[in-house]
Amino acid sequence: MEHEHLTPSPFQSWDDLRFFLVTTQKGSLAKAASHIGVTQPTVSRRIESLEERLGVRLFDRLPSGVALTVEGESILDAAKLIEEKVLEIQMNVS
Repeated sequence: MEHEHLTPSPFQSWDDLRFFLVTTQKGSLAKAASHIGVTQPTVSRRIESLEERLGVRLFDRLPSGVALTVEGESILDAAKLIEEKVLEIQMNVS
């Protein structure tokens, strides 16, 4: 069977979107880090890496936390749908 050449994805793993979603829900990198159980610099690096691979800024960094950019808003619904599907897969196999 011949395999099609796959274009590299900007999403290296589900965790990329999970960090994005938790940050949107918590409103700050520090609160997202606390919720996930990692350090704030880890969340920051993961978000910056995702932004670099997508070629857009997803969040504006503010003194009070973060705010979604237009580009961040544009992927939010799709990211939530992916989260639902990942959770569905986890429930189906457990």
